[in-house]
Parts: sequence; structure tokens; C-alpha cells
Amino acid sequence: MNPYIYPVPATWWLKKRVYFFFILRELTSVFIAVYLVLVLVLLHKISVGRAAYEAYIQFLANPGIIIFHVIALVAALYHTYTWFSLVPNIVIVRLSGTRVPKSIVSGAHFIGWIVISTVIARIVLLLQVERVTWEWATHRVEEALEARFHMVVSYFVGLSNEFLYFGSVVAVAVLVIGGVTALALTFYIFSKQVEAERSLAVTRPARLVGPANKTTEPFWWLLFGAGGMVAALLAPIQIALTGISAPAGWLGGSFEHSRLLALVSQPLSRLYLLVLISFPLFHWAHRFRFTLVELGLKRGRRVVATACYGSAVLGTILTAVVLIGL
Repeated sequence: MNPYIYPVPATWWLKKRVYFFFILRELTSVFIAVYLVLVLVLLHKISVGRAAYEAYIQFLANPGIIIFHVIALVAALYHTYTWFSLVPNIVIVRLSGTRVPKSIVSGAHFIGWIVISTVIARIVLLLQVERVTWEWATHRVEEALEARFHMVVSYFVGLSNEFLYFGSVVAVAVLVIGGVTALALTFYIFSKQVEAERSLAVTRPARLVGPANKTTEPFWWLLFGAGGMVAALLAPIQIALTGISAPAGWLGGSFEHSRLLALVSQPLSRLYLLVLISFPLFHWAHRFRFTLVELGLKRGRRVVATACYGSAVLGTILTAVVLIGL
């Protein structure tokens, strides 16, 4: 006999204030994800050239787009507030056996968020940068290697041939002895493990063990958590700068094409942008998937999950391609 399942209407989240704000919190990821798509297009326009970039900035300056970014900023701030408020329930910090109060743990996250936002704003607005190209990077590496080579050669020129020969023999001997010792230890440890497994197999009573259910859920939950933290730390300041201030013309020459191209072409900037876009997309995919289930989705759940996570993977690939092309 199957248990009776009480039907839940799709409008259950409108019946109580706490339910409404729960769904509102889940939907903040949608606004952040749309903003990140606009950022990805912005990066592509930067790589295309000045004309394409300036035309896109004009598009972002449309009142409707500005209003969207204001709503997205409010959503990102709400996500930051709820995320950092929930952190103490998951991350339990103890000092000398005593649990640190939740207010201190969440307060530390809010302080870190303010510091990180301030640093990002100063870098975007004030940092003097030089565009990194492959030729420029190759030239700098060649200069560094040439300087290091001359330093090593000048050091060894003053040594006698006998000393160099003796040192080479000692170095080779150390490498050989160390490699053989490591290999012997590896085989010894492996043999002990095999012996222990055999002894357990003999003494352990026979019992039936069902096959373990394999699932990828922990992996997606990991990306969800990482994306939630990245969005909480970085999304508000990024939306305020690139979604509102720059299109409105409040930042002056800080968002001039040549300077912005030099800034985003830096290796650390590319890594930062990849993290900024990729992880929150997976956060959106996971949260949006389960939001649809909570709103009453009964069929096609596997298709929805594939579409959500596939979109995040596609967004990550496109971001990597655009960043490589800068």
C-alpha cells in the first residue's frame, strides 16, 4: 500500500511571508546569472575592438538595462546577506573547545566582503596597467632566463673542474640512491597492504553487500557552495561597477577601452573573471533546478537538471574561449 502524499499547490510560497522570502532568495541566482551572461558578452566586445565595445556600452546604458542591473544589485545584496547569515549554521568554529558565537562568524564574513569589494573597486578604478600580449610575455621571460643563465655561469666559472666533477658524481649518486629507496619503500608498503587485506578476508565473516548507489550529487553541491560564496563576495561590487556605474558614465576614463583591455588581459584578471563567471553559473544551475522542483515540477526533472548543468558547463567553456582570445 502506497503512502498518501498530501498535494501541495504551486502557490504554497505565497501563503506565508517566510515562504515568499525563501523563494525570493532562490531566485536571486537568476538575476546574477543573467548579469554574468552580459559580462561575458562585454568581454567578447572588448576583444573585438573599440567600436564594438563602445556600442555595447551604449546598449548597457539603456534605461531598461540599467533598471535590470539595479534589480540585480538588490538581488545580489540579498544573496550576500542570506548567505553570510547562514554560514555560521554550517561552519562551526571552536576556540579552546568553546563555539564561537554565530554573530562573530557571520560578522567576519561581512567584514571580509567589504574589504574585498574595496580592493576590487580600487583595482578597477585606479590601477595603472600595461596590456599583456604573448610577445610581451615571451620577451619578459627570455630576459629573466638570460639574466639567470648569466648569473649561474658566472658562479660556476670560478669553480675548479675537480670540484664540478665531484659535485656531479655526488648529485647523481644521491638521485639514484633516493629513487631506489623510494621505490623499495613503495613496494614494501604495498605488500603490507595486500597482506593486511588477505588477513581481513580470511577472518571477516562472509556477508552480502549490496552495490553502492553512485551519484554525482556531491559534486554539484560542491560547485553550488563554491558558486554561492563567489557570488556573495564578488557579484555586488561587480554589478555596481560594470552594470550601473560604467554605462551611466560615472567612472570617467577608468572604463576606456584601451585601459580595460590592458586590465582584463592580465593573467590574474583572466583567472579572476573565469572564477567570477563559472562558479556562480553552477550555483544558479543547482539552485534553479531545485527551485523548479519546489514550485511543483513533477516530470522532466532529469531533463531540467541536464539543461541547467549543461548551460553552466557551456558558459564556462565560452568564458574560457573568450578569455584566451583577449
